[in-house]
Amino acid sequence: MTLIDETFSDEKIESKSSEPQFPGQRVVTDGNSIITRVAYKVNGGISIYTITPSSPFGEESARMAAAGDKNIYGVVPQVFMACDEAAAASFVQGLAAKGVGSATCSSSQGILLMIPEMYNCAGQLLPITFYIGARDLSRHSLTIFAGHSDVYAVRDTGIAILFAADAQELQDIGAIGERLKWEASLPVAIVYDGFLTTHRQTQAQELPDEFFWSFMPHSKMIDHKKRSLDPTHPSVWGTNENPDGYMQAGLAQRPHAIGIEEILPKIMAEFTELTGRSYTPYQFAGHQEATDIIVAAGSSVTTIRSTVRHLLNEDPDRRIGVINVLAFRPFLIKDFIATLPKSVERIAVLDRSMTHTAQDEPLCADVRGAVMKASQGFDGIPKMEKMPVVTGGIYGVAGKDFHPGSVLEVFEHLQRMADGGRIWTGFTVGVIDDVMGTSLPPVKAPDIFEKTNMKQGRIIAYGSDGTVTMVKGAALIYASQANPEKTDGKLFVASTAEYDSKKAGGVTVSNLRVSTLPLDEAFDVRTPDYVAVHHPSLLDKRDGILTGIRRGGTFVINTPIPAQDIFETLPDELKQQIVKKRLEVWVVDAFQIAEKQGLGGKISMIMQRILLEKFGFLDTSEAETLMEAGIKKVFGRKGPKVVDSNIKAFKKAVAALQQVQVPDFNAQTRTTDSSDIIATSATEGKPNLTVMTPDRDGFVKSIQKAGVAGRGSEVPVSDYFNYARGGARPLDTWKNLNRDFATRLPKFVPSNCTDCGDCVFICPTGGALDQAILTPHQQEELKDNSLLKVFRHAGRVSMDASEGMFGMKRLQPDDIYGLAVDANLCTGCGLCESICTKDAIYMVARDELDRDQLDEQREILNMGRDMGADIDPSLDLSRRIHTTPEMESIPNYVGASGACAGCYEPLYVSKFLQLYPYTIISNATGCSSIWGAQAYETPFSTDREGFGAAWMNPLFENNAAVGGGIALGVAAEETQTEASSRFVLEAMSKDSKLSKLQSFIELKEQLEFVTESIAAEGTTLADRINRANNIKQVQRVVGKAIEQAPEDDISLKTHLALLRSTISSRLDKTTLIVGGDGWAFDIGLQMLIHVLQSELNVVVMVLVTDAYSNTGGQMSKATPIGMDTPFAPGGKDSPRYPLGISVAHGGNTFVGQVNLAFPNHLISTFKKAAEYKGPSLLLCYVPCMTEQKFHAELVEDQARKATTTRYWPLWDYDPLTDTWNVDSNKDRKLRVAKFEGDYIEDFCRFEGRFRSQFDADGNPSDLLHNQVEDNLKVWDQLRKNAGL
Repeated sequence: MTLIDETFSDEKIESKSSEPQFPGQRVVTDGNSIITRVAYKVNGGISIYTITPSSPFGEESARMAAAGDKNIYGVVPQVFMACDEAAAASFVQGLAAKGVGSATCSSSQGILLMIPEMYNCAGQLLPITFYIGARDLSRHSLTIFAGHSDVYAVRDTGIAILFAADAQELQDIGAIGERLKWEASLPVAIVYDGFLTTHRQTQAQELPDEFFWSFMPHSKMIDHKKRSLDPTHPSVWGTNENPDGYMQAGLAQRPHAIGIEEILPKIMAEFTELTGRSYTPYQFAGHQEATDIIVAAGSSVTTIRSTVRHLLNEDPDRRIGVINVLAFRPFLIKDFIATLPKSVERIAVLDRSMTHTAQDEPLCADVRGAVMKASQGFDGIPKMEKMPVVTGGIYGVAGKDFHPGSVLEVFEHLQRMADGGRIWTGFTVGVIDDVMGTSLPPVKAPDIFEKTNMKQGRIIAYGSDGTVTMVKGAALIYASQANPEKTDGKLFVASTAEYDSKKAGGVTVSNLRVSTLPLDEAFDVRTPDYVAVHHPSLLDKRDGILTGIRRGGTFVINTPIPAQDIFETLPDELKQQIVKKRLEVWVVDAFQIAEKQGLGGKISMIMQRILLEKFGFLDTSEAETLMEAGIKKVFGRKGPKVVDSNIKAFKKAVAALQQVQVPDFNAQTRTTDSSDIIATSATEGKPNLTVMTPDRDGFVKSIQKAGVAGRGSEVPVSDYFNYARGGARPLDTWKNLNRDFATRLPKFVPSNCTDCGDCVFICPTGGALDQAILTPHQQEELKDNSLLKVFRHAGRVSMDASEGMFGMKRLQPDDIYGLAVDANLCTGCGLCESICTKDAIYMVARDELDRDQLDEQREILNMGRDMGADIDPSLDLSRRIHTTPEMESIPNYVGASGACAGCYEPLYVSKFLQLYPYTIISNATGCSSIWGAQAYETPFSTDREGFGAAWMNPLFENNAAVGGGIALGVAAEETQTEASSRFVLEAMSKDSKLSKLQSFIELKEQLEFVTESIAAEGTTLADRINRANNIKQVQRVVGKAIEQAPEDDISLKTHLALLRSTISSRLDKTTLIVGGDGWAFDIGLQMLIHVLQSELNVVVMVLVTDAYSNTGGQMSKATPIGMDTPFAPGGKDSPRYPLGISVAHGGNTFVGQVNLAFPNHLISTFKKAAEYKGPSLLLCYVPCMTEQKFHAELVEDQARKATTTRYWPLWDYDPLTDTWNVDSNKDRKLRVAKFEGDYIEDFCRFEGRFRSQFDADGNPSDLLHNQVEDNLKVWDQLRKNAGL
């Protein structure tokens, strides 16, 4: 038996008689980094816009340009940040039209925005490269992970499309594509999988600059410049053509695409000569007489190749193989058929997409069409004597893990067909489809690394604790180590991470592989030798921590529990695995070490030292030297204090390790390993296609429970069909979840409390810190509890103003105020401590608190809240402002979210919903959409009436228009209520029988009551609650009327049903459009202005962090001068766009600029915005500790100083009176914010985003002084507008 093996040889370098000229130097890299270098080296212009997972392409391009790095032609490319993806594509179109080779990069919806320009660029035959970090499109919900639907959406635009499977292929195919665009005079897209390739850290042979000089077609570039737009050889492009000539002109472009069939193989052959790495448009690997073939594109090919290699090693006569699709557009049928072994009988085509409405997924359709033409003898195509069976399936959508077991499932599917089984297509891999019955039966995954010299690690941690970066750093250290099996060689490494999109409390699972042989696989670690858990709370929350671990492996736990006690506290699943697999278990209290070294919760360097100690492949005596060098390199710019603290911390790590004594194995105890679970598929009857509101109980039991435990892949399709169809999620799903990840907690001292309520008001995690105000009656009911632990004035009495007998003053018990923390929900941000001026609440290390006492205090508080002490029904909501305790006596509609610890964003939304709970929110993609709607939990809550905010996430750029559409829907609902009410009442007046029915008599009374109550309703919280209950009563009565209405009166029944569904319009609903400054100032600005200049009744809330905080801090038009961002390294040099002032000058929109640090102004402005009948714009300052780079404890202080140093002045504009109200509430003489301090010295110096603006002596840059001038300019303009 002979293998046809084009890709199994080490590093893809074939054996040749002479050494290739440019094999390249091996480097540790990732997909984004290596392809950015290629694009930068050979292009003269790069237009960028931020989107996950492609943003690093733009960041690195901007960094190189700022550093003055030149391309191979000796110039610094023009690197420009566009306002959205459509603009980015348009900029590169303009560059190319002017004769400059250009490139851009995007993913997912960003690629869809580029489609019009792609058609145009292809039609104009322009040399542009589109780099696509392939990511699935937003359908029922948002995903940031790998999928090919974005690529498939552009397959008919006329551009060429090439796929790459890993970083090495990406660099090489990228270089080939850069040349192809000049040779064919067509735009080219280079496709590589999001995260699986963009972020996967591995090794590649980096092409030297000299290669590009030898390889690029310089004469073709010159030829293009000769025909480009220029006054010295003028021409006109893009005329308005008529039916008589348009088609012929279009067909005249086709030879450029057809020519690729000859051009691409020649380019690839030349590349092979220069580098020694062989590429063809389609590459086969496997048995030379293979009968069963898998065809795929992208990163999955690496796993299929490795699995095929393993299976053939196990059984050399197994006739299987794989084809790696590099050329997708045009699909080169002749080359593809020539690549297929003549023995092929069955082909399974894998598509990382979900089309739903097509007969085949796109790649499968191409393959099926190719073999059909070949078997039918089409001219110019190699003849196939027998047409093989072509079956297609979908896999890996949104980055779902595709592993050797998945590959084996597909080969088993082909084998069943060979054995005479059912021939069918449209299968799914990696899911349990019990609705349509498309899933392949799972099989136990083969251990393809069983006989290799490799170590694998699985590290489980919370996001933002530095673990992912730590693992990458460890990989770099291992990559520098000598390979014991290769002379003068180094070890091979690969690291990836599974990300949770939460900002706080999200789980990351890092995967690390170190081997003596090259690594070609992109699936998650399934058989680890080393497992580490970096936070003790994950032990109870996460299932499958030790799944697949090898016998005798190492398990490390970061926990304060000592070694002698830890085993008994572990979940049974972990105990059984530890004993059965005879694991070596170690514990360390990394948090204690970090705290003592002033690192807070940053334990990454401590845990890296332990990994290097216990993982293997490294002389541990070298570990500390290597780590010290790495720390100086990574943290050097943060100053010697940070460097020294990290070095001291990791040097204490090994000494702090304690080994756990593991008991003997009990043979009667059975261990359940998730890898042993074999799921089955079952087809249900015809599904009910009526889409219903999601059921909370069903969702929690069937989807949430598995998802938060890390077993989301086990949830069958039927559960989503029944409980979360269309991407909908129920509210209140944040409740009753185990979080418990804060390393510090607040300690409350009731005796110091002044009942101000500021700490509860500022707490950004709903439910983490709550208050209660007990009445004397409630105190009496709770007298048997230790009220003084929560309520400092428990038992206090005061004198009644009225006189009693004999002129004596009466004593009466007082209302008492108390608060308590929920340790499970608290994120440990410390905002409560920073705002308290009386030391009534302060943060302490978690292990210093008596957890039982905390829980008791919370239980006492909750008793009072359950009795109604959490709200004040008498509170008059019509007042312009409320005190902070009053605000917290209004129901809260935002609970625990996934926002960063201490983030203000949830607070702004929460405060608005407290005032206006019956709100529909349209939320642009960004931080607020991430914390606002996680896959398995949402922070939004319902009140006791079951009402709460409704929420949706439209496409990023379309948010304002979708919100405007919701406002139109609210208005339509109101008119429908009136129309249906009128119809029902008129029907009763015309039909005496109808008017005598009890349900219709009640309905008439209810409709009159609701109308009257709206007209003369009260303004207290109790009145608001009563209104909600009245609406519910009307709905019940209408339901009875529907039952008694004549069956044949369709009109009446329809209007009654409409009345029941729209009567809630009497709640005076609000439309709230929420987004960040990247949306409002950049990509969504056009639609936003359109909505704000309309008569739509909407409130727009812009959460301004001064950057694209969700994607890495790239600059927006809200970014201040001097801020150092990934797209403006060295500091932005242009002023912020005055969005609020420019909108206010339109005279149509209420505009308010607010800061949560000044609650009175905030509440007043929120009320004015919501009560204005027209569009309102709220600009809300959000101090972002992550992207503005300061410690979380400074959040409240930096927020306040943003206003007091005139960077973020408070103001509003009222279009009804055409007046500007600057820095104060007009009917109060005292200013809200007293101006004090210096913008540079008191604000900028405390934020890392301005670090680059101070020289070695601490002198500020001219850019910072320019921002000071801009601050004063804006302030003077506001005062002038206000007539001051």
